[in-house]
Amino acid sequence: FSNLGRPGRNPVKHVLRCDLVPLRDSQGLRIEVEGAGFLYKQVRHMVGALLAVGDGRMDAQVIRNALATTGSTTHKPWTVAPAKVSML
Repeated sequence: FSNLGRPGRNPVKHVLRCDLVPLRDSQGLRIEVEGAGFLYKQVRHMVGALLAVGDGRMDAQVIRNALATTGSTTHKPWTVAPAKVSML
């Protein structure tokens, strides 16, 4: 999830928790992500990737491969989730 960052800063971030929580009285889910810090748009990329897998546009192996790759890649086969999402 790394872009051109500030020199000297470590782009490696540790996600401590990522949970899908059912919404009460709804068919939706809330995605809760906890970590010590995040890169710009990192959580939106994560949500976009989860949505792509969930609706069948992408295989989960793509996420595994992306996480196993060190360094930045310019091609991401998912769409970044919008900043404000009410229901998807």
